[in-house]
Amino acid sequence: MVMNETYTGHTVYRRTRAEVGRNPTTGKKRRRVVLQVESNWIEIPGATPAIISAVTFAAAQEILQDPQRRLKGRPTRNYRLRGHLRCLACGTPMVGQSMAGGRYAYYRCRRSYAGNFEKICESKYVPVAPLEKNVIGQIIEILADPNRILAEAKHFSEQGTNESKKLAVNGELKTIEGQQRKLADLYVAGSLPQDILDAKSEELNQRRLRFEAESKALLALQPRRVDLDRLSTTLPAAATRMKQWVLGASEDDMESILGALRIQVTASKDEIYMEGSIPAIVPEESDLVTIARTSA
Repeated sequence: MVMNETYTGHTVYRRTRAEVGRNPTTGKKRRRVVLQVESNWIEIPGATPAIISAVTFAAAQEILQDPQRRLKGRPTRNYRLRGHLRCLACGTPMVGQSMAGGRYAYYRCRRSYAGNFEKICESKYVPVAPLEKNVIGQIIEILADPNRILAEAKHFSEQGTNESKKLAVNGELKTIEGQQRKLADLYVAGSLPQDILDAKSEELNQRRLRFEAESKALLALQPRRVDLDRLSTTLPAAATRMKQWVLGASEDDMESILGALRIQVTASKDEIYMEGSIPAIVPEESDLVTIARTSA
């Protein structure tokens, strides 16, 4: 009860859905409850009476999330890519796991051992050492070639976007949000049957996901305000300083480096994809961790 927000009177419809499949080993049918993406959720005010107060619920969460209570589950080693690594198969964050008393270390998808509300991911474990070595090696290789960064910055700065298309997509998203709220109101008022609510909600959710994806694509095409002349002058020195920083980094500094360069990695046992940002201008006395960044 103290872990379920519904008991505070906060009700969300379509948070989960039931899936029926077959056990690949036995061939028998099995039913699984799966957590849906948040854009599918519909909040229904006043649908559930509050059994516990919001204050009590918040106090319970504070106790449950107390770091001292969770010490037992802390990693036995330092996983450099923790917080920057996602599963290539499903996009879920990957976590570190050691075996044989710490002799073997891996990154695994968090859904490789999923609970009842999540679908199990079948991705393989990724050994820690070669993955981290490849990521750090790629960072150094890119920083050693400022011309490569400059070419990418020029490519992005020359891209544009269709403003009228952007306005149209945002308008569609607002319309869909209004229709979803209206559906929830009709359902609560008893004017809308469950089957019609399900069908209409699914239709709206699919439209919303499509327009959200289009909106993100348009946003990515917005022109970057990059002074290419200044960048070509300052970037070589900046890249050299950052390369030296990476090469001389201690274990404690690596998290700062990954954060400063905004490194995000998606990986499987066979493939690695990496994205990041390079600080375009690095004054002599600046802090590389907090400096403003320009994507490149």
